[in-house]
Amino acid sequence: MGELAESVLDAGGSVTGVEPQFFIDAGYEYDRLTKLFVTKDMAERKSKMIELGEAFIAFPGGTGTLEEITEVMSKVSLKHLAAPCILYNLNGYCNDLKALLAHMIEKGLSSEERQAGIYFAEKLEDIKQILKSE
Repeated sequence: MGELAESVLDAGGSVTGVEPQFFIDAGYEYDRLTKLFVTKDMAERKSKMIELGEAFIAFPGGTGTLEEITEVMSKVSLKHLAAPCILYNLNGYCNDLKALLAHMIEKGLSSEERQAGIYFAEKLEDIKQILKSE
């Protein structure tokens, strides 16, 4: 989170953190946050992030990132969340997930309409354009 947060803060923006207590206890707290919400666990953290979010952008990450963004994708597809869900496909990182979503449509388990609001951005500029169009 450090580099991205630094960029946002240096550009005059604000950065809100939502961290479970065990992250704080382990020393993972980023000290330049504009605002910090501390939660009891990861489930509460995800709920708080979804409550606070106006747009959701997943950068390449591991299983935790995948778990968090797929809940957002599900809420967007069910129309329970009216916010863009953007997966930053840096160097093709999300190609397989993108193919899986297309496969779901092909098999009749999803539709383009249900997946409206889920985007894959190849460049940072694409993310800016998606956010402007929403």
